[in-house]
Amino acid sequence: MLRERVEFRYKCDRAAETAKMQIENRIDRLQLRSQQLSESERLLESVLAAEISTESALIEAIVAGIRQPCIRLESVGFIIISGRPPAKSEDD
Repeated sequence: MLRERVEFRYKCDRAAETAKMQIENRIDRLQLRSQQLSESERLLESVLAAEISTESALIEAIVAGIRQPCIRLESVGFIIISGRPPAKSEDD
């Protein structure tokens, strides 16, 4: 029922777009850094390329998870806070 609520879906879509923009900005920064490496820093290029590849692969999975979250009920319970002691049952 929660996933069908318009307000919830709107918030998920906005959060997904924000996450996508942040990850894309990170990838852009990594690509710029990779392009600006000097000859002595070329060893870092493979490390940056791997990081860019990983970040790119994660974008779709993260955004999909934010847009359509998997919601499971793990447990049910409640706590009662009262100024009185619990009522005694007939068995007590």
